[in-house]
Amino acid sequence: MIGLKDTDLKMCAGLPAKMEVVSPRTRIYTYDLDAGSPGISVSLPVGSINMSNKKNCTAIFRMEDGRVAELNYTGATTLVIRNDNGICEPLIASCLSRMAERR
Repeated sequence: MIGLKDTDLKMCAGLPAKMEVVSPRTRIYTYDLDAGSPGISVSLPVGSINMSNKKNCTAIFRMEDGRVAELNYTGATTLVIRNDNGICEPLIASCLSRMAERR
């Protein structure tokens, strides 16, 4: 993902949920993802039980001179299977495919 152009990032990941201008050369883009199912909630006379596997992930891109310079994740970023991108993978999957096609 490092080096990906700003316009290419927006084409494959969509528009960021938030954007912060840090300096004329630096911007921070934030992408959010809610993954999993909402689960169930059961009300009991003594309280309630909420069973959910819903997780969220935020991908934070630091852009320098119109290109990805750094990528970090916050939230539920771990996933036992598949890859280093955890549950954030759907956020960047099409970007990774796009980059692989261009090689």
